[in-house]
Amino acid sequence: MSVQHAGSIIRQARLNAGLTQEQLSDGVCSTLSLSRIENGSAGVSPATFQTLMAVSYTHLTLPTN
Repeated sequence: MSVQHAGSIIRQARLNAGLTQEQLSDGVCSTLSLSRIENGSAGVSPATFQTLMAVSYTHLTLPTN
């Protein structure tokens, strides 16, 4: 998967989960790093990609009541 493609997947997952970059990156990477990953100017390791996707998925599936 290309760097830009990974970033766009992460961004879409974050937006679908209703998270800010600060919320998604908390405890995973810096907000600046996430911004760079999303805009394609930095790469992302498989472990970081997996963690960011897991956080997005968790927020997407948690009940809101």
